[in-house]
Amino acid sequence: MNEIIKSDYIHLHCSLTTKESLFQAASQWAAEAQIIENAEIFLHGLWDREAEFSTGVGDGIAIPHCRLEAIRRPSVFFAHLEQPICWSPDEQVDLVLVLAVPLSNAENTHIKLLSQLARKLIDETFVGQLRSLDKVSDICTLFNDIQL
Repeated sequence: MNEIIKSDYIHLHCSLTTKESLFQAASQWAAEAQIIENAEIFLHGLWDREAEFSTGVGDGIAIPHCRLEAIRRPSVFFAHLEQPICWSPDEQVDLVLVLAVPLSNAENTHIKLLSQLARKLIDETFVGQLRSLDKVSDICTLFNDIQL
């Protein structure tokens, strides 16, 4: 997983206050990491996917994602928000994993990523560590222990 989630993709103490600002930031992160050339394309992809149904998965966690031809390589961005944000009318979120998957490899990579992350995110110990660890290197190590 160390090629999919790098230390530069981990954002702790994020002061973002809305889903909109989070999607905007994630789009910028993807563009800065050269995952995608145009941040707007990624932003639209996130919103298009979110329009299908909420990517909130419970326990204060959301996994927004999109599969686009313009995405260069599979990537995961992690944000631990300082304050929970309203994700849906009945859900507050403070941990966000944003998945970017190339359309050409979408099914295989997309399903593997989602299933492995979902498996880890039901582990209370893992989620507790995500919330308590305060160093990017520690979070990166935690994610890199996940097998794809």
